[in-house]
Amino acid sequence: ELFVLGGALNLAGDFLCPVIESVVREEALAPALEVFAIRRSAFGADACVMGLTALVVNYTLEQIAGL
Repeated sequence: ELFVLGGALNLAGDFLCPVIESVVREEALAPALEVFAIRRSAFGADACVMGLTALVVNYTLEQIAGL
């Protein structure tokens, strides 16, 4: 439903977004197109680092909680 460009791909967003949208519109089933959107990450080039940080924090909290 939501395609987010992050990290280095975010820097090429002006080029990539129209291409990705075109391919999705050609290949996706009609119901999926009603809710499809492309966004560039607010974290820009730091998106990958922020995602990794979130995974580590989540994993650590799960270990502490014994889940």
